[in-house]
Order: sequence, then C-alpha cells, then structure tokens
Amino acid sequence: MTAFLFHEFGHRQVALHFGLQTKFRLLTYGMLMTLITLGRMALPGAVVVLGLDKISRKTGLCKAAGPLVNLIYGSILLLISYILPTALYPLNYFIGYGAQFNFMLGLFNMIPVGILDGQNIWKWNKKVYISLIIPLAILLVITMMSISTPDIYIPI
Repeated sequence: MTAFLFHEFGHRQVALHFGLQTKFRLLTYGMLMTLITLGRMALPGAVVVLGLDKISRKTGLCKAAGPLVNLIYGSILLLISYILPTALYPLNYFIGYGAQFNFMLGLFNMIPVGILDGQNIWKWNKKVYISLIIPLAILLVITMMSISTPDIYIPI
C-alpha cells in the first residue's frame, strides 16, 4: 500500500511545486482489482493534476515523479533487506517483497499506453524514459531472484 501511496504523493508533490492543483480520483476498475486481490494489488485510484499541458517539461516531470519515487523507495527497501541479519529472515523477506512491489508498480506505470505515466514520459523525453525503465526492470529481476532464493541474503 505504501508503494502506491508514495507513488501518488510523488506526482502530487511535483505538481504542487509547479503551483498546480491536484485531486485524488477513485477509479472503479482500480477499486475492483483491490477488492478482488484482497489488497495484494492496491491500485484504487490516481492523483489527477489539473492544468497540465499535453506534453511539456512540467507534464513530464509530474508524470516521472511517481515511478522515480518507486525506484528510490524500492532501492532503499532492497538495501535494508540485505543489511538486516539473516536471523531476521522473515522480516528480510517482507521488506524484499515491498521492494519488489515498488519496482513492479513503477515498471507497470512506465508502459507507454493509455493513462499510464509512461506514455507522457516517452513523448516528452525518451532519455528520461529509458533512465527510469532500465533500473526498474533490472531491480525487479534482482528482487524476484532474491525473494525466490532467500539464501543469497548477505549474513552480517
């Protein structure tokens, strides 16, 4: 849930930095997915930024903020999961899973279609798009391998 909230707060904070107004909008499909998956896929809505141009630097930065927050937050969680002593294994697992979900959410939002962030980022600046999608994909693979084989956690 924090991955989703921090992602949306990232959009909101950048929009507020530019003096734009924001609203949180519940999405019917997102609410249904949240309920059907019993909260495992918590995507009940999105922050809507009012006054964004179609494609501009301001739009690109507002849209890139969400996946960037997931990249940073997931990286912090992944680092913590490796730093914790192996004696705390179940905790390592849950923190690692949190990192994985952040990378998954950020990567999903980078798909360049529809209302997802990736479409506007791709149209605005392909270098920014690539610099977000590559580390998100690599770190997702790393976390998926780490969680499926917990022996690779570094003992302290």
